[in-house]
Amino acid sequence: MTHAELEKERAGLLEHIDAVFRDVSRAGGVSWSQAEATDRCCSVDEVAREGREDTDHHWTELLEEHRDWEPAPGLGGFSFLDPIGFRYYLPAAMVLCVRGGCDRGILFHLAVGARRHRGGQIMLRKFEILTVPQRLCVRRFVAYMIEATLMSGDEYEAEGWLDAFTDYWQSVSNQ
Repeated sequence: MTHAELEKERAGLLEHIDAVFRDVSRAGGVSWSQAEATDRCCSVDEVAREGREDTDHHWTELLEEHRDWEPAPGLGGFSFLDPIGFRYYLPAAMVLCVRGGCDRGILFHLAVGARRHRGGQIMLRKFEILTVPQRLCVRRFVAYMIEATLMSGDEYEAEGWLDAFTDYWQSVSNQ
């Protein structure tokens, strides 16, 4: 793939992410602050209080310049989200990856096929509420990230994206 082709795919992918995740809500799901509180072993009341601190109403708000939301590994994060929260934060993380050309904390959570242990099965359950168009968009995203990281010269990260693709996302289809 040439730089021009990659740039064209980048623009199309960003539009695709926006289109298929446009109506996604976090209503009834775990928020990012709640995930962090859960990781800190906070009480149920403290976790609920943390959730009230999250004022965003749409995942695109997480991408605004004044936000300090960071999906990279650390405290809380994707591991502590329920399927609703995962679906809500996923498109924002994908957009950050596409914009930056590298993983921003989501690769580990999309590379579940090779992990046949309990953790991999938990992640697969988080994918169950993704619609077929959303799953196809994630498939396209992972394929894009393979190309973007190869083009940037980061063969190690490209291998991670390739593993995620071949272990699970390659099998995602219109059915």
